[in-house]
Amino acid sequence: MSPRTREELISAEARFFQGPIPDPQTLQEYQQVDPNFPERILAMGEAQSAHRQQQERYHLKGSTIARFVGLGLAFLSVLVICGVGAYAIKLGHAKEGCGVIAAVVVSLAGTFIWGRTKVQRENGE
Repeated sequence: MSPRTREELISAEARFFQGPIPDPQTLQEYQQVDPNFPERILAMGEAQSAHRQQQERYHLKGSTIARFVGLGLAFLSVLVICGVGAYAIKLGHAKEGCGVIAAVVVSLAGTFIWGRTKVQRENGE
């Protein structure tokens, strides 16, 4: 090695934060750049949080409405199909009419059993 060899010490620092608002030390460093930055960053985080909460409310409301509309349409289709079965019985096609009504009852029972087992699996029961 030559006498002109020099040693260098390299240091690196990494900081990580999750979310829209950085840690207090980073906010202080932003304040050194511009005194308004911390307030602007906090306002941005509050606005983002309010927007996310509003989106969650819209999603929850929409999924609830969709669920009730689906239940209403399912109930209406069951009534119509059972009505077709009853009308077939009235016309003298008892086997066919009973078959249609039985198919509706079996499919409803299957749907409820499947839904219950799905919920139990999701809940870890």
